[in-house]
Amino acid sequence: MPHIVIIGAGFVGLSTARQLRKQKPSLSITLIDAKDTFLFTPRLIDALQSSEYPREAYRTDLRTIAKDEGFTFIQGYVSSIDREAKKIGYIPSTSNEVKETLSYDTLVLAQGAQPCFYGLPGVADHSLPLKTEEDLHHIHDRVRTILKEAETLPSDQEKKRHLAFAAVGAGPSGVEAICALKHFVETACDKDFPSLKPHLSWTLIQGGPQILPGFPSKLVNGAKIALERQGISVQTGVSVTGMNKGEILTAQTSIFANFILWTAGIEAANLNISPNIQTERGGYLPVDHTFVIAPHIFGAGDAVLYRESNVVIPKNAQTAMRMAKTVTQNILKTLENQPLKTFSYASKGNIITVGNTGFLDAKYFVLETPFALFLRNFLYRLRFWQMTGK
Repeated sequence: MPHIVIIGAGFVGLSTARQLRKQKPSLSITLIDAKDTFLFTPRLIDALQSSEYPREAYRTDLRTIAKDEGFTFIQGYVSSIDREAKKIGYIPSTSNEVKETLSYDTLVLAQGAQPCFYGLPGVADHSLPLKTEEDLHHIHDRVRTILKEAETLPSDQEKKRHLAFAAVGAGPSGVEAICALKHFVETACDKDFPSLKPHLSWTLIQGGPQILPGFPSKLVNGAKIALERQGISVQTGVSVTGMNKGEILTAQTSIFANFILWTAGIEAANLNISPNIQTERGGYLPVDHTFVIAPHIFGAGDAVLYRESNVVIPKNAQTAMRMAKTVTQNILKTLENQPLKTFSYASKGNIITVGNTGFLDAKYFVLETPFALFLRNFLYRLRFWQMTGK
């Protein structure tokens, strides 16, 4: 029976493994990832708001899912892919040195993405991304340290400089993240450091001419007004050139910030593939409308660059889950020597939360309403159940 190996247990990888098992139970399926948990990354925004947010709402154990669903899960780091031999090399989590190999008949590359700092000097050292659960803990710890330090400072001016918070990158993640961070910091101040709250400041920086690029102008303008109404300064057209400790360097000037959240972009997680596959800018793997990368290899999700009508399709959970459905269908069609199905992207709408309000983008209209927060929570619960069965 053909052996399907899937690298990466994110939205594409886990969904593909589960769908393959349901649609063809006789298949041999192996899912491999360096982490032992599936992370529902959109929920990191909610967890950022509160360190008491329940972990079971955004993560679940992959070994449990694999056992329940009937496929194999390996926790390990993929070190090489030999396309000619159709083998991958990996280092199990139980060993730091011993390399093992795994043969495949069909391979799915769904290794995801990682923060991209674009080679800008100082950015990796002086900013924090929000991509993993470890990032989340680092942010919370850093905030607590800043607040404790600020309490000991003698002057209001020193406190104000120490309590300057900023986020670089004003896509959906940046907009939602700075609001969540603001909620976390202000809640901590209300509880333990009430005298510090008047000294807090917030800045959202975007290199392009507007926040939320690619979204309808009504949503963009409404979100900007909502951010500013909640005390967040929005600066657009500001190109970051680097960072020093407590300082964001730009093409025009510098912006002081003691805490910097980096939400300005991602790049594909790198894999050592031989023979090499030419990648796009950012390390993304090129795919066609069937998600074929090379013979016997499919790819989807954040690791690939997918275009329709020369437009790059958004990288989000909604898109990844739909990609996984097509990848699953085409793996089965390949095994049956049938023509492959082509993927067609169509947005089902978006929800952007901005602190205490939110925006519904339903293609033909945009609506600002606090109800968006409730609807988003409901949809995330549904998506989490669809991904994990829990």
